[in-house]
Parts: sequence; structure tokens; C-alpha cells
Amino acid sequence: MESICIIVCSLLAIAGVCRLCGARGAVEYVLLGYVVGIACIAVWGTVLSGLDAFGDLRGYLVLSAVTAAGVWLGVFASRRYRQTHPAGDDGVGSFGQPEADRGNGRHVRLLTGALLVTAGIAGLINLLVVVGCAPNNWDSLCYHLARVAFYLQQRSMRPFGSNYFAQELTAKAVPAVLAFLYVVTGRAENLMQLLGFGSYVTAVVAVYGIARRCGCLRGHALLAAGFAAILTEWLMQATSTQDHMPLTACVGALVYFLLAYRQAGDGRYLAMAAMTAGVAFAVKSTFLLAVPSVALVAAESLAFRSRRVSTFARDGFLFAATAAMFVGMAVFIGGYAENLARYGNVVGPRFVVDSHSSAGQSLADRPRSLLLNAARYGIEFLSLDGAPDFVRPLVRLQIAVRGMAARACAWVGLDVQCAEARRYDFTIARAPCSAEDTSYWGILGFGLILPLVAAVACARSAPRPLRVLAVAAGVFFLVQAFACPYSPWQGRYFSTMAIFAVPVAAEVGRWRSPLWRGYAIALTAIACLFAISAVTFRPDCRVNPPLFGGSSQPFWKLSRIEQLSLPPHNSNPEEFEMLRTFDRVVPRDAVVALALLGNTPEYALFGERLTRTLIPMNSFEAGPYGSLQPIPERAEWLLFSATVDIAPEPGDMQLPKLPGQDVFYLRRLR
Repeated sequence: MESICIIVCSLLAIAGVCRLCGARGAVEYVLLGYVVGIACIAVWGTVLSGLDAFGDLRGYLVLSAVTAAGVWLGVFASRRYRQTHPAGDDGVGSFGQPEADRGNGRHVRLLTGALLVTAGIAGLINLLVVVGCAPNNWDSLCYHLARVAFYLQQRSMRPFGSNYFAQELTAKAVPAVLAFLYVVTGRAENLMQLLGFGSYVTAVVAVYGIARRCGCLRGHALLAAGFAAILTEWLMQATSTQDHMPLTACVGALVYFLLAYRQAGDGRYLAMAAMTAGVAFAVKSTFLLAVPSVALVAAESLAFRSRRVSTFARDGFLFAATAAMFVGMAVFIGGYAENLARYGNVVGPRFVVDSHSSAGQSLADRPRSLLLNAARYGIEFLSLDGAPDFVRPLVRLQIAVRGMAARACAWVGLDVQCAEARRYDFTIARAPCSAEDTSYWGILGFGLILPLVAAVACARSAPRPLRVLAVAAGVFFLVQAFACPYSPWQGRYFSTMAIFAVPVAAEVGRWRSPLWRGYAIALTAIACLFAISAVTFRPDCRVNPPLFGGSSQPFWKLSRIEQLSLPPHNSNPEEFEMLRTFDRVVPRDAVVALALLGNTPEYALFGERLTRTLIPMNSFEAGPYGSLQPIPERAEWLLFSATVDIAPEPGDMQLPKLPGQDVFYLRRLR
């Protein structure tokens, strides 16, 4: 009953804020509601954390009820709730409203129908995975969900001496939302993945709204939204508990509100955009990489609405000041103020900054690093991601295309496989993949969207807002190549770039040439097949039955530990034996001291419903191998890595080795 009351109060609070802000139409209610929902839950989590009541169900009930009551008092106290707006006066309208013009050709209806059906099937499969399968993303097990478990264990989001820097240093808005979902749903860990799925839906709606605000017809905007819905990386992130899809959804809402101001000239949209900028920063610090692209859209929107320089300066100052206020709030809510006080940097210690950015490079090396990484990421986009990797001709085709691109880069003096400006090796001969970290946009990316972005950016005949978005997409690509060294898991960061690039694909609806229309239909048909393949034959084998070398069982027949285990764990039972052995030997209510290195899947060690108490002993602040602390007196078990400074003793149990991990030992202390 408490959970139901919390959900009702939360929805009332979100609806009240949307009403108070004057949201119009389904699109704005979805986008603003999403942003307000994250903001409210993050604030509630911060308040409860300060009271040492983080994760307390009654605390959420009180805060949500107080928020809802306060918001609706504000609604009734204002005169805004009495105003009425004719349907569709916001330039967006409802999704199903017919359009008066006849600009939607037969190819648009055919493409849109195929895309929406495919998105519906893929979305249904992803939703089944969300509801029925435990989250098994590697980063989630190592820090996204592990930190949620530690926060709930200590009833606070304060630092806890983690083995892994990412558990303490990254922004805290997403962990607050994940913890809220976990507690409110009765500790259903699967449903924490609803954040990723909801973010995916919000981002698709944002693409539709952005295209409409750019002046595109409703059918063309639906076409762009359909393209967004079947991007391989977005489909993979839809079942993840990572923070890349929430950031993408927030940036989508931000761009929409800026373009809404451009079209309507209503200052409320600037306030909504400023608030969304703060929430995006509280979600993930890499929002800073999207700021140049967002600034370009904001500058064009302000310039379009301002007839005079003084008006532009005034509106620009008001927007910047309001955004700075919300970002300043995000510094505290997101935990950046804590990092700043501890390390003098909002990101964290120097070794974290240097390993995840190009800050350590000299200015003379930056231009070449930019060119190298731009070439590498360009080649990464030349991938048939989503295609089944057991179809060997497709694998050979992808390798051949990427090889030709690499040789072209070498011809102009760029050796993409050299050791410069990268954290890990760059591989040309990789197969198509369907994974939340390494996938890109699939065949739609290099076959349609990116060429359209380049063409629209250079075409004066294209609508000006779409040209600005195309340029903003290019700016995002270059900033990403400039700011960070290459790593093979960077595909997830380009999810946000799609917010700027995919609305440009609405231009397909204006094509008149039968040849180009036929090309779009053929490419979309292939992309739809690859989208279904991506969610069905993904390498973690969570959906497909024993077919084409897949799992011996579908995900719903696997145990929780098997579901938590990453691929290829599900196809090789011996490789998840370490986690299964630990779960079998250690009692569910035990207190376990951990002397581990970072990047260990600690979430699985808490057990079902997080009943075990884990105490880290090896703080990351002392460097890669940590600083070993004494074994806590209340610890009953000790789990330690062979790399830390603890010598195995007779009676210690050596656990089976996880792939890519060190040897672990388990010692009973009591």
C-alpha cells in the first residue's frame, strides 16, 4: 500500500509541475515529466541521505506527499490553470492527429509503418527482458548497481571507502532513481531496468518533438522517431541500468525546449531548458561534452527570436543565469561538490581525470589525436551492428569495408592502429555486435543518417533548424574525438549524438526521386531485420533459445546467478562458478569483508534482495592497488584477490576464476 501511495503522489507531483510550467500536448508532458521525475527523486534521495534514511519507504512517502501537496497548492494559487489552449497550438499536437496538407508520400507511410511495427516488436521483447531478467551489464554489476546496494546498506549516499573509484565519484542522480525503483517495487531488482527503458521511450518522443519544432510534417517527424527507435545502441541501452540513456533523454528534452522557444517565443521554454540542463548534469558529468552542441542550438534559437542585440543579450543572460542556478544545484545533488571538496576537481582524483580524458596531452599533440580518433570513430560507425554475427558473409563484408576505410586513412598518413590517443587497442576486424557498450547505430548510421547530416549541414535549401542540428551533431562528434582517448566501449557515448543527428532523417520524407525512395525503403527493410536480430540474438543470450549456437536455455529458465553472469557465462556454466560457489557457501545474512581490486562485479555478492553486508577494505584513493585496511571486527567472512597484500592460509577456499579477473580466495573468520 505504501508503494502505491508513493507512486500516486509522485505522479501527482510530476503532473502538477508540468501544469505549473504550462506544458502543452503529449510530447511536452512526456519530456517535462521525465525531467521533473528524475529531479524530484534525486532531491528526495539527497534529503533522505542527509537524514541517514536513504531507501526508507516511509521517507519517500512523506516527501512525495509533501511535494505533491505543495505543487498543487501552487497550481491552484496561480491563474495559469484556468487558461485553455486549443489543441495543436503548440506546433506539436497529438501523435495521431491527421495533418491538413498532403506532403506525406506513399513511401513515408510505408517506411513509418514498418519502423513503428519493428519498434513495437523490439520494444516488447526488451520489456520482457526488463521484467523477467536480472540486470547483467558489466558496469552495472561493478558500480552502477553495486553503489546502490552500498548506499542502501548504509542508508546514505556518503563515501564508504570503495574498492572502485566509479562507485563514489560518478554523479548520484541515477543511483538515487535506481534505489527509488528498487525500494518502491518491493525490491524487484529487474525493474531497476525500467529507468533505461523509460529513457529510451522519452528519447524517441524527443526526436519526434524536435523534428516537429523544426517545422517537419507530422508524418516526417514520426519517420525520424521510427529511425531513432531502431538504432542498435538505443535498443541495447533500453534494458541497461547505465546512465547513458538517461543522459540522452535529458539532452533530447533540452534541445526540444530550446527549439520550442525558437518557434513560440515563450520564455517558459527557456526556464524548462535551464532546469533540464541542471538535471542532465546531475545525471552524468559527460553532459559537458554535449554543451558545445547545445550551446549552438541555444544561440541560434535566441538569435532567431531576438530582433535586436539588446533583446538577444537579455534573453541570453537570463537563460545562462537560470541554467547556472540549476547546474549549481546539480553540483550538490549529483555529488560533485563532495568531489570538489575532497579532490579539488568535480570529476575526482588526477589519475581518474587523466585516464578518462585527454587532459594529460600536450597542446601540440591534440590536433593529431583529434584526427586519429575522428578516423577511428568514423570506422566504428561503419558497422552492421545488430546483424546476427553467425551469418558469416555479413561478418566478412563488415571487415572488408572497415579495412578499406583504414587503408584510406593510412593513405593520408593516419595509422588508426597506432598507440597514440587511445586507452585500448583499436580493432579493424571485428564482427557486428549487439551490446550496450560497443554497438553503434547499425546500418542506418552510415547508410542514411550520417550522410544526410553531412548533406543537410551543407545545403542552404534545407530548413535552418535542421541545418543547425546537423552542424551540432558534427560538433558533438569532434568534441568526443578531441576530449577523450579512444576506447572500444565508446559507442554508448554517441547515443547522445543521435539526438542532434536523427531528426535530420525527417528529410527522407521530402525525397521525390523514385531511386532515392527505393534506396530508403530497401535500407529500412534491412535495418528493421537487424533491429529484431539485435534484441533476439544479443550475445548475452537472454532471449534466443538454443539456436545458432545460442544459450542452452532462454533467460527465463536460468537462475538469478546465471542471469547476472555476463556472456559468455550463460553458454559456459564453468565461468560463473565463482559467483555460484560464493552464493552457495556464504550465508545470506553474512557480513563479508572485501579486499578486492576495482572493476569486480560486487553487486552479485550482495545476494538476492541484498541481504548480505559487504565492507570494502581496499580504498581506491591510494592508487590502482588500493590501500589495505585491517579486517573489520564484525566481519564473518573475507573475500580477497590474489593481487592484494593478503597471503592465503590453509583452509582458504580458492574460488573458480572469473574470465578476465584475478584469482579469488574465501576465508571464514568466524
